[in-house]
Amino acid sequence: MRAIAARTQVPAGGTTTVVVTVLTMDRRPVHGAVVEAAAGGGTFEDSAGSTVSGRTGPDGTFQTTWATNAAGSYTGYRDY
Repeated sequence: MRAIAARTQVPAGGTTTVVVTVLTMDRRPVHGAVVEAAAGGGTFEDSAGSTVSGRTGPDGTFQTTWATNAAGSYTGYRDY
């Protein structure tokens, strides 16, 4: 399995395409493989959450888009 993001750095409010490729030991694509991914600090557009899952297509790839949270969208709590 190989996972590649189109961008290595994503600015606040930005997006990147994530492609996961699943191959056999002899480098043939695996159709129908279950792929699960998780990332904090944003959401996957396919699931609207911090996790996404799906199956690879005939070419052995699963593709999704991950969007980072907008700048200033975090809320912090502090106990004194």
